[in-house]
Amino acid sequence: RSVVWSVHCHNDMGMAVANCAAAIQHGARQIECTVSGIGERNSNTPLQAIGHMLQKRADAFPGLHCALDIERVSATESLLAEIARPTDSDGPGVAELLQRWRPA
Repeated sequence: RSVVWSVHCHNDMGMAVANCAAAIQHGARQIECTVSGIGERNSNTPLQAIGHMLQKRADAFPGLHCALDIERVSATESLLAEIARPTDSDGPGVAELLQRWRPA
């Protein structure tokens, strides 16, 4: 039977992305995070940071395929902007950031 290991990190001390990276390197294949600061808690790992890490540092995760669909992320981000006030204002939007580092 197959088990998918998941990680749920909080960014209270600024270590969420690093802790997620370590978890991925040790077998986690699901990261619980926020989109535009919307999630279980505002301090959960931001999706844009995870996407950026996986795309920019693919060399650190050999054999890992990231199935992040930028179009779906963009649609989700737009929907959230319509129905909620995004709380993550530390940079560009999720889809915009991920699009910048999309592999050619």
